Amino acid sequence: MKLNGPIEVTWSHGEPFPHPHGVGFKCFYCFKKVKGGGVTRLKEHLAGATGNVADCPNVPAYIKDLMSSELVKGKVKRKKVVRFISLLKRRLWQQT
Repeated sequence: MKLNGPIEVTWSHGEPFPHPHGVGFKCFYCFKKVKGGGVTRLKEHLAGATGNVADCPNVPAYIKDLMSSELVKGKVKRKKVVRFISLLKRRLWQQT
């Protein structure tokens, strides 16, 4: 299978498509179209993360591992941002 870009870029493994209620994606490995969800939902599909979307049965193991680590990185990054914002709010509150 030929990718549309670098292996690390999630959209190299699927493509977004519009539908009447928002956006969705099409997986290049199983050709499944999922209505609703963007890049994170595609990562979950490729990683086999449970909950929001069905696992891709045809994704290679190394891509599955790569997408799993990308999901973890995203969660860590979001936690850092939330902590930083709450710290800023506390400091601003103390100054007033």
